[in-house]
Amino acid sequence: MTDTAVRAEAPPDRSPSAPPLPAARRLPVSWPAALAAGLLVVSSLVAAAVAHTVVRDEEHRLLKERAAEAGLYVSSAFGSVQSQLVSLGTGSLLTSPPQTGFAKVAVNEGLLQSGESAALVSTMSSGGFAVVAAVGPLLHLGEVVTGARAVAAAAALHQPGLVSTTVLARTATTASIGLAVGPPGAPPGQVVYLELAIPSNAGQGTAFSELTAALYAVPRAEPSQLLLTANGRVPSGTTITQPVVIGSSKWLLVVGTRTPLVGSLAVATPWLLFAGLLLSALLVALALETVSRRRDYAVGLVDERTVELRASLAELRSTQAQLVHSERLAAVGELASTVGHELRNPLGVISNSLYLIRTATASTADDRLRRQLATADREIAAATVIVTDLLDFARARPPIIGGVDLAGLIDESLEVAPPPEGVEVSWHRPAAVPEVAGDRDQLRQVLLNLISNGYDALGPGGRLTITVARNAGGAVLTVADDGAGMDAETITHIFEPFFTTKARGTGLGLAVADRIIRDHGGTLAVASTVGVGTTFTISLAEARGEQ
Repeated sequence: MTDTAVRAEAPPDRSPSAPPLPAARRLPVSWPAALAAGLLVVSSLVAAAVAHTVVRDEEHRLLKERAAEAGLYVSSAFGSVQSQLVSLGTGSLLTSPPQTGFAKVAVNEGLLQSGESAALVSTMSSGGFAVVAAVGPLLHLGEVVTGARAVAAAAALHQPGLVSTTVLARTATTASIGLAVGPPGAPPGQVVYLELAIPSNAGQGTAFSELTAALYAVPRAEPSQLLLTANGRVPSGTTITQPVVIGSSKWLLVVGTRTPLVGSLAVATPWLLFAGLLLSALLVALALETVSRRRDYAVGLVDERTVELRASLAELRSTQAQLVHSERLAAVGELASTVGHELRNPLGVISNSLYLIRTATASTADDRLRRQLATADREIAAATVIVTDLLDFARARPPIIGGVDLAGLIDESLEVAPPPEGVEVSWHRPAAVPEVAGDRDQLRQVLLNLISNGYDALGPGGRLTITVARNAGGAVLTVADDGAGMDAETITHIFEPFFTTKARGTGLGLAVADRIIRDHGGTLAVASTVGVGTTFTISLAEARGEQ
């Protein structure tokens, strides 16, 4: 046998044509289309973002203008109150007692609205304020002013212009606040005080008709100091804070919008721009993808035809190689049969002649003659083995299938071919191995060939290992040695007839073994590594009631 040291495959002329590799998986979208679409989408996002920024800035500018207008409206509305308070203070100076002139001016000039109250308060020795003239339901003569009213009155004595209180009271529809003016608009040491009930909602017909707004009686947005809201709600989202000066007091106006000041079309412009550019991106990507798919289809069609042509050529070469191989085997088989028959008879004659010579000289032959006769017997035996191999190769017969016990066949083969001195055999009978479907005599011939070749590959101290195992649908038998192994070039020829690396041998053993296993529908494979050893593996189907 020829030993191997690399993994072996079937010879090229016996291998089926390899199927073409599957086509590479195509991406859902070609990269040119994806790139173009990505660039256009990014461009649309940038354009939409720029447009949105422009619209937002314009909206902010308009809102800022509206907030300034609303702040002027509030300042002017409360600015007229100061002149009313000065008129009331002047009336109190012209009459005595002050109550008469104070009330007369308030009534005759219509300075007070329904629900409003006005009073003239004077400082007391204790530092507080007392009412010395009053008009309206809230304040009365002699009443002492306390709380936020007193704080505003004290501030009005020392600050010019109008002074406001914080929110004094609140109902569902109004918020009350006090306004005070001191000297010179009022008599010395006195303060004119007016208390207003301001409606909580300002809307149509005012500067707030397009806005949402909240007016606080302090310079910060404190819910408790909310005087009024525009159109029924406190602004949210984008807002502008506008300081409002009421005399010497500072209020806060927070302004938002009910509807976009720039117009609905301007607000929708960034989205319309984005949608238009996105649609353009999709159309461009669709066009590029269509072109790309048509190109890929054409290229794929060419590749498919090329693969089919190559497969046809490969199949043609394989078929041609198989025909050549079959013709070679047929010619070799015919030659082997002729040579075997022609050599067997002369070998038989020579063997009989040696037997007669040995018998005739049994009493007179010396040691030298006996050695020569023994050498002739050995050579005749070797020639007989060669003739037997030639005839076995030439007389291929189909196997007679039956159930074969592999474990028993291995035991029998090891008895027929015991290991030479110095070689160890490792064989452990498995607990349960199925019978295989095969011809016992032919499988025994294969096994003896593999065992004998394994012995030939081993030197003293070598080991031959035999294993049997169940696999899906049958059994696997391996014969492995730890000899020198074979190279890749040797492996490609080991199943060819008359190929051998031995000094003596026909090179037919593995060719016959391979043919027998293939006739059984099984496989004979070899794996070998130089310097490590060689393993032959036989796979056979399980017996299914064959007789």
